[in-house]
Amino acid sequence: MKHKMSTFILGFVVVTQIWIPAAMIFSSEKTLEEGAAFKFKTAPVDPYDAFRGKYVALRFESAGFEPPAGELYNRGESIYVSIQEDSEGFAAISAVSRLRPADPYFVKAQVKYNYGDSLTIAYPFEKYFLEEFSASRAEEIYRQANRGEKQEAYVLVRVSTKGDAVIENLIIGGIPLQVLLTEEQ
Repeated sequence: MKHKMSTFILGFVVVTQIWIPAAMIFSSEKTLEEGAAFKFKTAPVDPYDAFRGKYVALRFESAGFEPPAGELYNRGESIYVSIQEDSEGFAAISAVSRLRPADPYFVKAQVKYNYGDSLTIAYPFEKYFLEEFSASRAEEIYRQANRGEKQEAYVLVRVSTKGDAVIENLIIGGIPLQVLLTEEQ
């Protein structure tokens, strides 16, 4: 009897270890396939994460928001950020809420900073991971793009109606970063 129970537990653990990563991958792929594309203007740098490797850290121009008077939020608090396109075609925050919004496109995020009547949002997609040797080159490409006549840089993010968000591409001067990295080789 003990042997059957141990086999059952072992089988459950194995299935769980396969199911959880598969579900995470499926969710991201579904968001990339079905989510709406939003362009977030960026200013990348090249840090390193000991566990996940090299990445381009992203700061967003659309990370600031002034909530209506009387709405107070705390640093680190989980929030929902409703997203819409501005007149230039870039992502803009239309509302912030503690409750899941009725808006079709929103992102689950956190309050990074609270400056009295202004919030800075920490999006869940602030890191764009690259192959180890590509991240340094990506930073150099970005720096070159900003010398002299500044070129526009943004991240194309797919946002699902469930609040999931996945980075599709980093665009510099209208060209995807992966294309720029390939052209440089």
